[in-house]
This record gives sequence, structure tokens and C-alpha cells, in this order.
Amino acid sequence: MSVSIKLKDLLDKNRIKYKAMVHSRVITAQEVAQVEHIPGRDLAKTVVIRKGKEYFLFVLPAPKQVDFSEVRKLFNSHDVALATEAEFRGLFPDSELGAMPPFGVIYGIKTYVDDSLKSEKEIAFNAGTHTDTILMSREDYEKVVKPDYIKFAA
Repeated sequence: MSVSIKLKDLLDKNRIKYKAMVHSRVITAQEVAQVEHIPGRDLAKTVVIRKGKEYFLFVLPAPKQVDFSEVRKLFNSHDVALATEAEFRGLFPDSELGAMPPFGVIYGIKTYVDDSLKSEKEIAFNAGTHTDTILMSREDYEKVVKPDYIKFAA
């Protein structure tokens, strides 16, 4: 498997400039940042959050964690949890589990991005595999995904 075909098609269709990078197989976002020599704050990791039976993508810098008290406030609900891989297995058919790109627009899933990424000039992220990463401008990412920016990372 290589870069998600849906992701590549979306970026190419929108004439977005990006750099595709290949690296040795790593699992965590921090490991990706390390092998790609990217500051952790510039590597956007994608987390799937479940509210009841709905799923949402939350995108945050690699070294940070989701502050669930903030997510509960956002949704005005206590029925919020980190989705398990078993729960979201079928949502990203063109991606390896845990390596889905932060593009909910491709999969019909709302995307939230932590405010801390709004000041970054570029972001990098998994491109559908544990060996492929894409680097692109944060502004271009925003144009395509149209995420909601909120503070939810600690």
C-alpha cells in the first residue's frame, strides 16, 4: 500500500502542492517525526473520537494528547471516547489502521484541528500507511478540509 488514492486524488484535483515522503515502517506519530526529521509540533496526528455512534477526526500535534474534558464541552456530552481500531476499521478502507490521513472530507467525517496547529506554516501527516508521509502548507490543508479549529490538546 502507498499514499491513500483518495488523498492523492483530492490533492491533485485541487492542484495542491505537497511533498510525499517514504520512510521505514514506524507506528507512532512521534516516531514518524523522528524518522522524517520534522519537529513533533509540525507533525499532525489523526485521532478518531466516538460520540455515541458518530465518529469524528481530531487532528493535533504529535507530542500532545486529547484533553477529553474539552471534547466533552464541545459536544456537551459525557458519551465521548477514543474510538478503538475495531470500531473504526471500516471507515478508512484505503488506509492502514492508525495511519489514516487527517482528511475527514474524504471519508464523510467532520474534522476538528487543535488551535495550536493554526500557527504552523507547514504540516506533515501520515498518508494512509505507516511508511508514507505528506508535507504541505497548513493553509492548503485548511482550504481543502475546512476543519473547525478548537482548543482540545494538552
